[in-house]
Amino acid sequence: MKKIPIALIIISLFWLSSCSGSSQQAETIDLINIEMVTPLFPPIVGMGELVLQVTDAQTGLPISDAYLSVKGDMDHDGMVPVLSSAKAGTDGEYVIPFEWTMGGDWIVNINASLSDGSLVEKNLEMVVDGDEITCAPITD
Repeated sequence: MKKIPIALIIISLFWLSSCSGSSQQAETIDLINIEMVTPLFPPIVGMGELVLQVTDAQTGLPISDAYLSVKGDMDHDGMVPVLSSAKAGTDGEYVIPFEWTMGGDWIVNINASLSDGSLVEKNLEMVVDGDEITCAPITD
């Protein structure tokens, strides 16, 4: 009888250790900065663009060879997410077409795939209020 519980504990520990997340992503987040350059105040509801600056956090040098994907979600049910992307930037700036489908509270999820295979994710809370927008990073 004691062999079964010990075997279950060993299998459970092995299973839990294999499910733990990679520390590479957490380290990468500290090494990369993703900041929104525009819009800081306007867009109006409708088609516009997001300009994101991607830099190396240690050197401050721009990263121009990442692939960025953006997903904008309203903070309530019933809205289709807005999806967009950019393959490369110029001097670390990525211009991404983006449509604000309505005013209200948004969460913009930015995923960056770096040339070394690392993935970085950043979320921004944004409020589109008619023809004005404000943004603030989500703190964990």
